Amino acid sequence: MNKENRNKIFLMGGINRNTGPANVNRNLITADRSIWYQKSRKRMVRFLETAIKFLLSDTIVFSAYVRVFAVRLAKLLKKKTVYLMHGYIKYENEINQLNVSEEILKEEDAVLRSVDLILCVSETHMKWFKQFYPQLSNIHFLHNGIDCMSPDLASISERLPNTIAVAGADRLIKNNDEVCKAVEKLQQTGKKKLTLYVFGKMNHNESNLFEKYSCCIYRGLLSNEDFLEELKKIQLFVVNSTIESFGLVVGEALSCGCSLLISENVGFCDLLDLTEADVIHDVHDVNEISEKMMYLLKNPNNRRLAASVNWEHYSKKNVALRLHQICDKLLAGEDYSKIR
Repeated sequence: MNKENRNKIFLMGGINRNTGPANVNRNLITADRSIWYQKSRKRMVRFLETAIKFLLSDTIVFSAYVRVFAVRLAKLLKKKTVYLMHGYIKYENEINQLNVSEEILKEEDAVLRSVDLILCVSETHMKWFKQFYPQLSNIHFLHNGIDCMSPDLASISERLPNTIAVAGADRLIKNNDEVCKAVEKLQQTGKKKLTLYVFGKMNHNESNLFEKYSCCIYRGLLSNEDFLEELKKIQLFVVNSTIESFGLVVGEALSCGCSLLISENVGFCDLLDLTEADVIHDVHDVNEISEKMMYLLKNPNNRRLAASVNWEHYSKKNVALRLHQICDKLLAGEDYSKIR
């Protein structure tokens, strides 16, 4: 497809908030200036802008939650539709006990069945998600773009001794309670005095449920800049999620020089050359978690794992390029499955 006839892509999704989907959207439009998006924040201007770009685009990429009405309207106007899927709301609602309305769950199902292409944000998440919609063949993946790692950050050596961190606070899907129990177990065996820092907003309790653990320090929800400064002091970052579509925080932890213990169900695993010692197989097995944490505190894996990532391939620029290539193939009715 030549430059003059290039696919006009309209990305519909927020870019202003500090959320995972908004950060991904912002990365895409920054990396590829040809991607249209909703610029205005004024309600009436935004409505008019959206209507014009909706009509003039060839492909509409819906990022995060979307109403099925918009998808059906796009298809009525002969637009190709892509759903950039950051998570499966129905599953996460059940496991996190969030009480999402039935209307939203029905909308999600209708969108998944209506779009031309579902793009999961990792191959791991795509394989996991396919079990819920085995009848659909229009499912592919596009990893989120990440910042190239700065060598100076990886070499930081002045860290607080025997420190571990988790993010996501009390979200049940993160299984941070099991990490707390694992650290407490190590404390009780007398092997080492450890400190576990917990980051993120509490979702289920007004009080701090981590207070019952003597090893824990709850740091709450910080700005991204402050969070990264905290990570530069931490030795080991643990991601014990039941399922994680991608996990941008994993790349941030690596870039800040942390060693990493990660659940095999996290999408970022696609990018890493992991060994048995780096991976949590059973997110509820306190013994497995505690043993591997102790091993990684003694045997840091940051440099090895950071060196295993093809940072250029997964850069924001190249991920945005692959999104355009996938949309071009979709518009032309060609096979997009080999773009990865």
